[in-house]
Amino acid sequence: MKYRILIILSLIVRQGFGQCVGTNCYVTINQLESCIGDSSLIEVKTNGVFIGWKNDEGNTSGIGSPYSSITKVNAISSFVYTAQTKFMSANLVSNGDFENGKNGFSSDYNYKDTVFKTGDYSVGKNPKLTTNSRYVSQKDHTSGKGNMLIVDGSSDSTKAFYRVSTSTEVGKVYVFDAWVANAHSEFKKTQPDTIANKPPVFQLIIDGKLVAMYRIPLDTIWHKFSYSWVAQSNKTISIELKDKVTTNKANDFTVDDIYLGTVNLVETKIAVKACKTNHNTLPILSPDGDGNLDTYFIAEPGNAKIIDLSGNVIGEFNSPILWDGTTKNGTLADAGYYAIVVNNDKVYRVSLIR
Repeated sequence: MKYRILIILSLIVRQGFGQCVGTNCYVTINQLESCIGDSSLIEVKTNGVFIGWKNDEGNTSGIGSPYSSITKVNAISSFVYTAQTKFMSANLVSNGDFENGKNGFSSDYNYKDTVFKTGDYSVGKNPKLTTNSRYVSQKDHTSGKGNMLIVDGSSDSTKAFYRVSTSTEVGKVYVFDAWVANAHSEFKKTQPDTIANKPPVFQLIIDGKLVAMYRIPLDTIWHKFSYSWVAQSNKTISIELKDKVTTNKANDFTVDDIYLGTVNLVETKIAVKACKTNHNTLPILSPDGDGNLDTYFIAEPGNAKIIDLSGNVIGEFNSPILWDGTTKNGTLADAGYYAIVVNNDKVYRVSLIR
């Protein structure tokens, strides 16, 4: 029945990544189509970040589009399919979008409104408004109308241009994200001079330890710098951003939408029943060497899997190929009914007799 929503099973399993934050997190799975041809259609809906599908063997076999929220699955036997979804907590740092000016963080750099020199920073809507003729005109990452952090890289790489602190809980996964861009006009050129002009190299420092570095690509568009880790204890940590480059030529940049939060991985499952097949109408394979029906021709090109009624893959070949009834171990398959799945999409069936 097409698009008759049938909720088979919705079981949420949390795997050591903390709890879903708030009451607005949701994941639901529906079966939209049942046994249309050799397939059923399933769908996941979530306000989190959908990662992908897997079957109950932990792989994507039999799943038409493993990374699409709506996918066909081959209903050759009863299977449980799992949708993986990621939720992010609320931002643990305040003013990560800099809409409240220079509040919510500290800096070793000198704050300036307009006239810039090495080791200065500001919070504003456009680097060009600092009256520095070297800077490009740039809009903030989020809306194009808000604020961003504007920095002229210091000649002292030990200084942090951005610093915050937060409490962490042991065992939880934390993610730090920041959107960054070059602000110097040199990097608007197709071939910028990188001998005299150096783009910044960000250093992420957590509790005094360098954990990640990121060199901004040679352009003036926004790029995402991201790092994740598992907290080893309950404690308050400091997070600092420093610039490794100490040259005063073209070492100018902007930062926006800083995020720090926990990750919660949610697995939601749906059981899909096998479709009934009229085995009396199936083609016959009789590999007994008598020259009659000794092979079955798999004409569809691609990767062909031979699957028994229990869902076990007994053979895997590159097709087109004549299947002679042997398994991947070289032994003859038992008499019975088999599905031949090509490219995890098309399904053919055959009855093997002795």
